[in-house]
Amino acid sequence: MKRLIILTACLPLLTSCGVGPRGISGSDAGCVRRAMKYEGWDFDGAMSRCARYEDIRTSYMGIDPMGGRLLPLDLRSDPKLQAMAENPQINTSHWPYVPRTSTAPKQGAVFVPLH
Repeated sequence: MKRLIILTACLPLLTSCGVGPRGISGSDAGCVRRAMKYEGWDFDGAMSRCARYEDIRTSYMGIDPMGGRLLPLDLRSDPKLQAMAENPQINTSHWPYVPRTSTAPKQGAVFVPLH
């Protein structure tokens, strides 16, 4: 019985490891911030870690996993990350991002730092 209680308590933690760097929320800003804060990546590394590609099954690019088009990350819910993406001295690899002037609905919730 004790093992079952421990397993039940740990199950959410074990399953969250399988969802990748995005965690449970799945927002781009949350992923980049988490990669920078907890995994120790710089901005370029965090953007690389959180990069998303279009579904290669619909892009007709073959079986190459990197064949899909790189999708812009939506960082508008975190003004500091948005400013970093817009700054060519910080975003040296020119990672694509959704411009702050975009009228598309914001992806994810407003970023709230974890303590």
